[in-house]
Amino acid sequence: MDDKRNHFRLQYPPPERPWIEIAGSKFEVFDLSEGGVRFDCGPTFRPAPKSPIQAKITFKDGTVCLVRGSVLRFDAEKCHIIILLAVGVPYPKMMEEHRRILQKYKQD
Repeated sequence: MDDKRNHFRLQYPPPERPWIEIAGSKFEVFDLSEGGVRFDCGPTFRPAPKSPIQAKITFKDGTVCLVRGSVLRFDAEKCHIIILLAVGVPYPKMMEEHRRILQKYKQD
């Protein structure tokens, strides 16, 4: 299979989702990688494609990561935005989150 992703993508179960804060508004993160983030933008946040974004992602353990990128895609029907990150979540934090989710939801 031809997978064009450069980074592992972590899909969050609803109770484990971090929050992304942009210009004082908070949105729920659905999935995250070192290079991108997809989140629920709600009914009012409507950035233009390619517009620059600076944000803060807050994880369940209280860790905060500052990220920067641009709008890659906006799905008005689902109210989802995908941000392509130029400065993303560090790899060690991504691996920590992956381990935490696997341990909490592993099937016996």
